Amino acid sequence: MSLSKLLMGSAFASLAATANAADLPSRTAPALVAPLANSWTGFYVGATTGYNFFTKAGSAKPNGALLGLRAGYDYQIAPTFVIGVLVDGELDFGKKSYSGTYLGTPYKASLKHTESYSIDLKAGYLVNDQTMIYALGGFSSGKIKASATVGAISASDSFTANGWNLGLGAEYRFTKQWSAFGEYRFNQLKKDGVTVNVGQAKIGIAYRF
Repeated sequence: MSLSKLLMGSAFASLAATANAADLPSRTAPALVAPLANSWTGFYVGATTGYNFFTKAGSAKPNGALLGLRAGYDYQIAPTFVIGVLVDGELDFGKKSYSGTYLGTPYKASLKHTESYSIDLKAGYLVNDQTMIYALGGFSSGKIKASATVGAISASDSFTANGWNLGLGAEYRFTKQWSAFGEYRFNQLKKDGVTVNVGQAKIGIAYRF
């Protein structure tokens, strides 16, 4: 056999072996990609609804519904711990009306809870990747409007009471960006030596960036 025929036969044998190997199924195990865990670090915005109920405000308690917006930032400092800051602003629809007579003259009066704001620090614990329970506390402010009509005379005034709040809540992330939350807060506000206690029950949704 000539040298050229030997080299050609070796080349064809090598190509055939390569083709057969290519046709065989790969024995390499597919790479397993672990799902990315939710990170709670980042900014978020949300919308709230709920109810205000006054527990210390004399006989005039302007209880009622609320609608609000919030924004905040959370930072996950460990696998199960989160700290953050939260700002809330709300429109309040609580109203208390009453009437009677004063020195024989009929009167009507009303008390409205119109706005509330808060700035809070938050500390959370991650029950699992999607669920956080948290405590919060900070500054609270509420605006009250009073009006009265005695006979033909009418008058109105508004004032802002400031104080503090403490609360507990829970948040559940049903997608990576969207979550639902519920919380309760106790607010103590003061104005000119008068103390007003306000409880707030809130639910809402948030979008995390």
